[in-house]
Amino acid sequence: MIESMTGYGSGGARSRRAGSAQGHAAGAISVSLRSVNNRSFKLTTRLPELLLGAQRELEELLRSRITRGTVYCHVELEGPPAGYMTFDEEVLLTYCRRLRSLAKKAGVPADIRIEQVAALPGVLREDKAAGGELQALLVKAAGKALGSLVASRRREGKKIEKELRGLLEKVVELCRRVETGRKRFLRQHRKRLAGRIRDLLPQTGIKVTPADIAREAAILAERSDVAEELQRLGMHTQQMAKVLSGRKPAGRQLEFVAQEMLREANTMSAKSVSSRLVVPLLELKGSIDRIREQAQNVQ
Repeated sequence: MIESMTGYGSGGARSRRAGSAQGHAAGAISVSLRSVNNRSFKLTTRLPELLLGAQRELEELLRSRITRGTVYCHVELEGPPAGYMTFDEEVLLTYCRRLRSLAKKAGVPADIRIEQVAALPGVLREDKAAGGELQALLVKAAGKALGSLVASRRREGKKIEKELRGLLEKVVELCRRVETGRKRFLRQHRKRLAGRIRDLLPQTGIKVTPADIAREAAILAERSDVAEELQRLGMHTQQMAKVLSGRKPAGRQLEFVAQEMLREANTMSAKSVSSRLVVPLLELKGSIDRIREQAQNVQ
C-alpha cells in the first residue's frame, strides 16, 4: 500500500478523576501530528513537564506505524494542572518559620505571602499517581491522532500511486517505441552501409564481400544497440509494478528501482546514434525522473 510521508492528524482524550464532588473534568489532552518528508523517522516535540515521562512511549507508538518522515507533535494540556500536583505542607511551614525567624533577627517586618512561599523549591511537587494517569491520557490521545495521521497519509498515497502507475505505463509504451525504432534503425543502417561501400569501391579498386559488409554492420550495431538496456529496463518496470502492489512500506524500494531505471535510460541515450530515438528517449528519461521524484514522497 502506497502511503505518503505528508499528512496531518489530531486526537484528544479526557479523564474524570475520582473524588470530584462536582464531577468536573480533571484533565484533557489534545495532540496534533504533522508529518513531512524525511529519509528516516524523526520526531520533533516539546512536552509539558508533567508529560515528560511519556516521551519514550510516545515515540515508540509513532515508530510502530511510521517508518519515514519527520513528525511534528504538538501537545496541549487543557485546564490547570493543579489536580496533578500536591503541596508538601511540612516544607511550606518550614519555609514560613525560617523566614519569620530571619525577619526577627534582622529587625524587619515578616511580610510573608503564601503564593510566594508556594513557589519555592520543594513546596509544589508532582503527584506521581496522578501524573501517571495524565501520561496514559497522552498516549491515548496520541493513538487517536496517529490513526488520523495515517488515514491522511493513505489518502495522499492513493493519489501518488495513481500517478506512479500512469507514469509506469508511459515508460512501458516508450520502451516499445524505442524497441521498434531500434529494429528499424538496424535494418536501415545495413542498407546505408552497403550503399556507401558500393559508391566508394569503384574509386578504390578494393573488393568487399557481403560477409565483410555484414561484419562491419554488426560491429557498429553492437556499439549502438540498446537491446540489453531495454531488457533490463523491462525487468525494472515489472519490479516496480510488484512493489506498488505490495503491502509493505515501498518508498526506499521505489527510489532504488527508479534510480536503476534512470541509469538504463541514460546509457541508451549515450549509445543511440539514431535521430529517430532521440525524442522517445528524452520522454523516457523525463517520465522516469518524475517517478523518482514521486518515490521520494512515499513512506
